[in-house]
Amino acid sequence: MAASKEPDVFFTANHSWGVASARHVSGLPVNEIPFTFDAPLGPSVVRWDLSNGERVRSRQIHSDLIVCMRYSPNDEYIATASTGGEVKVWSRSSWDLIAETIAPIDSLFHLSWSPSSDCILIIGNGRNSSALLYKLENGKMEEDGDQKVYKERLNLLWSTRAGLSKTRESTIESHDQRSKSPEQSTGKDYSYKDAFYMGEVNPSNNVFIVEEREESCTQLHLLDGGTGLPIKTTPLSSLSGTREAHTLMMSSLHDGLYALMVEGGYVVMVTAEELEIVNIYNIGFSSRTCAWDKDLLLLPSDSGKLTWINVQNGSPVQEIRVGSSDYIVHVSLSSTSGLWLCGFSRLLYCTMERNDNGVPTKVAATHQVSTHEISCCGVSFSPLSSLLSVGDLAGNVYLYSCSEDIYIPLEMWNVGGSVRCLCWLDNDCVLVGSLDGSIHLWRIGGDIKPFLSMEGGIIHIRCSSDGKYFAVGTSSGKVGVYLYNKEGGVTPPTPCPVSVFMAHYPRPDVKDSRFGQLGHQAEVWSLCWDPTDRYLATCSEDQTVRIWKAESWIGVATLKGHTLAVTSVDWADVNGRSLLASCSDDRTIRLYQFLLEGESFDLLFTMNTKSIYGWHTLTYLTFKLQPDKSSALLVVTTQHGYIVLFNIINGSMVSSHKMHCGSIEGCVTDRGCGQFATVGGDCAAYLWSLNI
Repeated sequence: MAASKEPDVFFTANHSWGVASARHVSGLPVNEIPFTFDAPLGPSVVRWDLSNGERVRSRQIHSDLIVCMRYSPNDEYIATASTGGEVKVWSRSSWDLIAETIAPIDSLFHLSWSPSSDCILIIGNGRNSSALLYKLENGKMEEDGDQKVYKERLNLLWSTRAGLSKTRESTIESHDQRSKSPEQSTGKDYSYKDAFYMGEVNPSNNVFIVEEREESCTQLHLLDGGTGLPIKTTPLSSLSGTREAHTLMMSSLHDGLYALMVEGGYVVMVTAEELEIVNIYNIGFSSRTCAWDKDLLLLPSDSGKLTWINVQNGSPVQEIRVGSSDYIVHVSLSSTSGLWLCGFSRLLYCTMERNDNGVPTKVAATHQVSTHEISCCGVSFSPLSSLLSVGDLAGNVYLYSCSEDIYIPLEMWNVGGSVRCLCWLDNDCVLVGSLDGSIHLWRIGGDIKPFLSMEGGIIHIRCSSDGKYFAVGTSSGKVGVYLYNKEGGVTPPTPCPVSVFMAHYPRPDVKDSRFGQLGHQAEVWSLCWDPTDRYLATCSEDQTVRIWKAESWIGVATLKGHTLAVTSVDWADVNGRSLLASCSDDRTIRLYQFLLEGESFDLLFTMNTKSIYGWHTLTYLTFKLQPDKSSALLVVTTQHGYIVLFNIINGSMVSSHKMHCGSIEGCVTDRGCGQFATVGGDCAAYLWSLNI
């Protein structure tokens, strides 16, 4: 068994708000009554009691995002796995840890049990995409704190790398040959390669696996369960006229068949033992999850429609729309004709009525829990860091307690337009910026009313450290600076504009094949004040950071070097040095030291995240200061859910952990320097602390 160890940097989820970060194998029902459901939420598992809509338990069990969570066929165990390679086996009845290992794999993606419940197949689709087969074996007594507990062992039998038909012999490795960790590229850009995506152990204990190819169509492999060597390969010819058609989901075994869901609405039926394609049909929509309902295949769509398919001919037997329009990422049937549906923003338990042939005729959601809608966007701490405000693209704003273990919002309002940003002015008032150009003033414990409007969408708002001014960045390229006078806190005043100016201009001369021509708008994606409130930094789609002098609002510097949109800036005083950081869609981070004399900037480091697997851009950054401001880490977030830490002393990457299963759309540190918060496109919000 590979040694299980604590990571060098451990993120502790002090609080989490959301329903589930579920995938097709994640989130599994526990009991019919009282309607309890265990689901992964980031690195934790939460238990929902749908009979009263309450979250009754939350426990962090991994150091990064849980992507797989499955029961063993004998119902004795639950296996969980996270992106970074942590694999753990738990007692189903008690959630006691039975066995654990760290798989030597890059970007763990899939987990499945063997029919005999004694083997676990692990698949990673990263740079060195591999399939690994572990056997659960008798273990020994181990010390766990002050107690001794019995733990079984996960013994690695073999591992096989993708690219089987290219270098068949060289890709087969035993556990003695394989290195403990995959090679990491530190400078080269990410590119797609052959990759395994999903697989199952069939009744003969051989492994059925799906491999997507870099230069040809997807291939299906049957591997020997004892050695990992290929037995047979079947090409899956291009279904949509392009080789990029992606396999979305693989069903469990039913009557000797697996069903593969492929982009473009295709369903492919394959025999488990012979690896023969027996049927291909198009159902008209793509589904990311499925379940067998007797002999029918149940497929949810992204619009909340449930479709039961006759797998003999691909024809729909029944179509029923449920109340939720949430994208369904998990579906499972209960033993009492009920149905569990889980999306990013809600969890439902449904009852079903059937006709005499056993075909469902009615589905009704009888119990549900829900939270943020569409995507979380915007997050801000109160000045005392005891409260957290969160927005979403459905126009909702939520107020959460950071000090109490309360997972439901203390307050909730809707402002109409999609929320893009929030900013606390003082302990009682929050500014809410929307993409329709409006800013609302939210008085905590009171009401929420329109405050002002600007040309273009409101992208970012930052308040000066003395609370006297606030600055607004817009999608039109304009910046507005306003004086805020609370006037005793009775009636919100009309904000007094200090200066409204064009900070960034479109650049019709710049063109990029990935993002198009920058000749329409120069969105101000982020802005920040320097620690003394004498300067304001803005960054934009025009690939620059500009520095403005307060009071005169004259530009004193333009920082160039990024080759795509600059998405975030932050400014901090660290051990007496004034440091400015920026990040960009080009996946680089630039760290400057500001010299007051001459109002100049020295570039200290240019860092990058190109070693992180997967196409991505950078979305936010913030300084994570020590309480005495003697040192700091730079926290950078990505479009594919990673939180990355950089050492500002030498510019090195300290760690990278995938914590959201969607783009991170907000990151902010508290003023006490103890915690930081993130929100994401997976409708989840987290409050983190670091153990280094």
